[in-house]
Amino acid sequence: MRSIDVLMTVIGNLSRSKLRSTLTAFGITIGTAAVIILVSLGVGMQQSISKSMLSTFGEVKQIIVFPAMFGGGGSPFSGTQKGKKLDEKLIKKIKRWSGVESVSGSVDLPPSEIKYHSYKASIAPIGFDVKNPGNVKIKAGHLPRFNQAKAVVLGNKLEENLFRSYMEKHGRLPEHLLGKRIYLTLTRTNEDGTEEKKRVGLRVAGIAQSQSFGSDYQTVFIPSGLVLKLMSWQSFTPSYLRRYGYERLVVTASSVDKVDAVEKKLDKLKLGYFSMKDQLASMQNFFRVLQFILGAIGGVALLVASLGIINTMIMSIYERTREIGIMKAVGASNNDIIKIFLAESGTIGLLGGVLGIALGWLAAVLIGFLANSYLRQAGASPEDASVLSFVVPAWLAIFSLFFSTAVGVIAGIYPALRAAKLNPLTALRHE
Repeated sequence: MRSIDVLMTVIGNLSRSKLRSTLTAFGITIGTAAVIILVSLGVGMQQSISKSMLSTFGEVKQIIVFPAMFGGGGSPFSGTQKGKKLDEKLIKKIKRWSGVESVSGSVDLPPSEIKYHSYKASIAPIGFDVKNPGNVKIKAGHLPRFNQAKAVVLGNKLEENLFRSYMEKHGRLPEHLLGKRIYLTLTRTNEDGTEEKKRVGLRVAGIAQSQSFGSDYQTVFIPSGLVLKLMSWQSFTPSYLRRYGYERLVVTASSVDKVDAVEKKLDKLKLGYFSMKDQLASMQNFFRVLQFILGAIGGVALLVASLGIINTMIMSIYERTREIGIMKAVGASNNDIIKIFLAESGTIGLLGGVLGIALGWLAAVLIGFLANSYLRQAGASPEDASVLSFVVPAWLAIFSLFFSTAVGVIAGIYPALRAAKLNPLTALRHE
């Protein structure tokens, strides 16, 4: 039997039982839509969280290096065991490595307080290299220039933190701090137990892009040169860097492919490190498992729908027993009968898959829109609300179509074999 004959026979058979075929295909549609919705949720969350992590921790090429294998370092305020000192000598050594584009060091001040007129806020000062700012991205204003030793960048939401009392009363900021002068207050304890305070005037050069919920409200980015001077004062040390070294280094590889090679060299120096590439790789593995689990849950609906195909095809055998006998009598082989039944069940799976992809995509778009709208109304930022998103990539649609068709074909194997085994004489006598 030619392929065109099989196709025409399948179309004719399915057309004669439109309602039954449609209902059977609808079961596949629901199962396919479930797979699309659940897996697209995993894909959307993966893309959203990956984007958020990259904006928070910087470029994939960057490696954050710590003094010891478990982080921490040599700061007298860190409370951790001192590891290998991160000093200029080590920076020069790492810069000579193949695959390294740049290296910079930084030190953070301990939690402090800033003041603007009568407004005060507790902050987490972070030192950064003006020449290599890393993940400090500017939303408004600019990065401190080389001649602006006391210029700083505020966290994205720090103004809201500082003016919290005013905002609670009026629902808006009294003014923006860009270009304004704020004051940083540091405290140190003298040998006699008394506290000594140091007040430093700072000029707000820029406002940073959003990084994460907590850091946006508390972070102030301060040039490393000023941080080192302030740390020398706070630690009663003429040269903080010479004695303690940097708290961390930011190593930028020349390309993403060079990150692993640089990390192996850091391992030989027994240095701790953190890279976004490693974090992304771990996260990718996690989301692959999550997508598999979500897809398996949706796949259960497809398996249930396959029972409907089996039932439909078996009922078709009873209704077409005499027809099968006639086909065999005029020369149709067992393989021809199997081809016809497998083609019918596969076509049902294919039609159900096509409709399921369309339904799943529409449902994913609608659910994503409603979820984002609800989260924004509940007070979540656009970045936080976008975490619950649905993305239907091309590979998911193709896989779902292939899988639904395969389920249809597999479900038709038993009925096809049963139809092929019918005795022609018995089938012809069937009424």
